[in-house]
Amino acid sequence: MKRRSIWFSSDFSVLQRYVLSMLVLGGIVIATLMVCFMIALNIVRETERHMDRGTVFLSQGRFEESLENFENVLKSNPRRKLAWAGKGLCLMSLGRYYEALAHYEKALVIYPDYAVAWLGKGMSYEYLGNYKDALVCFDKAHEILPEYGLVIKLQSRVMKKLNTSRYSIQ
Repeated sequence: MKRRSIWFSSDFSVLQRYVLSMLVLGGIVIATLMVCFMIALNIVRETERHMDRGTVFLSQGRFEESLENFENVLKSNPRRKLAWAGKGLCLMSLGRYYEALAHYEKALVIYPDYAVAWLGKGMSYEYLGNYKDALVCFDKAHEILPEYGLVIKLQSRVMKKLNTSRYSIQ
């Protein structure tokens, strides 16, 4: 006896075949969505592992390893604020002030009101000896977070450097 496909069987009406095909198609869609979800979940977990490692390495003074992890975070999630801050801090800690400055400028394109990026940019300018631009950045950070005490300390530190240097604010 020849076996016939249920899709073409005369035992099913057109409506029944349609419903059955929609159920099969729905199952395929659900399975595909589950696979996509699992892939996305693994990417998020890996990103979080990099974020955690970057933070731990930063606290241990292992700046190159920390930098590598923060860069991995930003590759998979370029909108992760703390990774921007961590990478900038690593660059400054490694004495790579021009790179840190460029990095903070990129962060500020994404987050113009990110006070931490303004602080980092200001500190980069300060380490490069550009005290006027450092003050502008610290003022912007203070405008965003007036209650943040670190901003006031950094501003006064730069003001002292300006008063003891041959440069003056114009």
